[in-house]
Amino acid sequence: MELRILKETPDYLAVYKPAGLAAETRNIREMDLVHALLKYLGGEGGRRPYLAMIHRLDQPVEGIVLFAKNKKAAADLSEQLQKQQMEKLYLAAVSCRTNEGKAQVQEALNEELCLTDYISFDRKRNVSEIVDAKKEGAQEARLRYTCLGYREAEQEALVQVHLLSGRHHQIRLQLSHAGMPILGDRKYGGGSICRFPALCAAGLSFRDPRNGELVSLRIEPENSVFRKWNLKNAVAD
Repeated sequence: MELRILKETPDYLAVYKPAGLAAETRNIREMDLVHALLKYLGGEGGRRPYLAMIHRLDQPVEGIVLFAKNKKAAADLSEQLQKQQMEKLYLAAVSCRTNEGKAQVQEALNEELCLTDYISFDRKRNVSEIVDAKKEGAQEARLRYTCLGYREAEQEALVQVHLLSGRHHQIRLQLSHAGMPILGDRKYGGGSICRFPALCAAGLSFRDPRNGELVSLRIEPENSVFRKWNLKNAVAD
């Protein structure tokens, strides 16, 4: 497969993951991003190169994924992630056909809003759901979002999300629960307007583990649903 390398240094590697490609899989017959990168990096004397995934993306979701190329960088970048010093920015095209959804996007046109829920993951069904905070195993999920554009006639909006925690299917579930299901997300009520959910990890900012300089990466989504929107400001630094 053809890799789209966004930035590479001796310490880390940032790459674009297409929608539909697994970040990592146990199926040896199925190509995934990790094995594609291991092949790209090669190795000396038949030894497997060091490669540690810092954060993951769901298989249907496209966007930026960050890897460390040595243990020291992996520890530094992982610490940034855990301490919320790494900013992850997503773009989502959502449906807002309910009164709740319309009210959410219209309010978010004027200010950044926050969603806080508690999520439970059902491993057997591979779905998450919003639950009471007191339920056993419930995990707090937080994100901030703004509305970058609203098409009233089509009842659709372009939403920018800053992820504050990393729960299973978090953005997809929380936006849907707030009346804004992501277009194409069959699992959480977004219908089948496109093959994959219109969700993209479009921005990533972190500190270089070697010199502490700020690294800011931005991409535009490949999903055709986004083409109706002006994304220049959405993906600008």
